[in-house]
Amino acid sequence: MTTEEFKMRCRGLQAERLAELLLCSRWSIDKYRTGSPIPEKVARRVDELDKLLEQFRRTNFPDE
Repeated sequence: MTTEEFKMRCRGLQAERLAELLLCSRWSIDKYRTGSPIPEKVARRVDELDKLLEQFRRTNFPDE
């Protein structure tokens, strides 16, 4: 996963909340957002979170 993919999929989420959801530190989130390599396990968690958020949007905001 690239830094741009990470930013796109995690847009709008505060670093503290994102760290809790991805089971890592806020410092790590800041590193990933600024270009550090993203470990495979974090990339998998981001993919799963992105799917859950998309499902939430479709379910709760069907007109958008």
